[in-house]
Amino acid sequence: MYQTVKAVVLRTIKYGDNSLIVDAYTDSEGRMSFTTRVSTGRKSGSKSLLFQPLSLLEIVTDMAPRQSLYRIKEVKNYQPFVSIPYDMSKNAMALFLAEFLYKTLREQSPNPPLFEYLQDSLAWLDTSTTGYANFHLVFLLRIARFLGFAPNTDNPQGLPYFDLLNGCYTEAKSLADEYYLEGQEAVLLTQLMRLNFQNMHLFQINRGQRKQCLDLIHRYYGLHVPDFSDMKSLGVLHELFD
Repeated sequence: MYQTVKAVVLRTIKYGDNSLIVDAYTDSEGRMSFTTRVSTGRKSGSKSLLFQPLSLLEIVTDMAPRQSLYRIKEVKNYQPFVSIPYDMSKNAMALFLAEFLYKTLREQSPNPPLFEYLQDSLAWLDTSTTGYANFHLVFLLRIARFLGFAPNTDNPQGLPYFDLLNGCYTEAKSLADEYYLEGQEAVLLTQLMRLNFQNMHLFQINRGQRKQCLDLIHRYYGLHVPDFSDMKSLGVLHELFD
């Protein structure tokens, strides 16, 4: 039975001489993997461009039961990007975020609010012309809310340590130092959690602080996502903003 799904492309790899495997997060089925043939003629390049990282696609596929790899019958870009593929900084963010989402969005069950967040966030980035330097930081911390481990940075008692494992402030350390934030690092996390796409341009930080924030978020996810390995695109993103 054929079904139409909307999908955010997470990763594409070549399979054989003329096929692609496309890992994606969909609106109605959660994480899915697709296969599609790519001709060797002139049109092969244009079809491959459809599957760029974070592309928003509408896919018609055969949803036969007990499959792990679904064949694409038809595909189109339902919300083409106008700037992300062509702007160096936005494209670097997209490559990084696609790898990040590939490692974190593993559930094969639907989460429509999460898909809507991905879709709307990417549309915001694509149409923005200024004030998006902190986009990836805000985007990643808000994803944690959908995954169930968003940090709680409320600290009315002024506790000195932020516990990365439990996602909250605490009065004392019970584990190794690597599991806690204190001082300026804890302040940065608290400030980041107050941001959204509309006010994040007011968060004035230099490149070194932005790198510190990104490393902090990466460290937090590493404690909460099983088998969360190092990210190849993280170094590329650091180099670009340095």
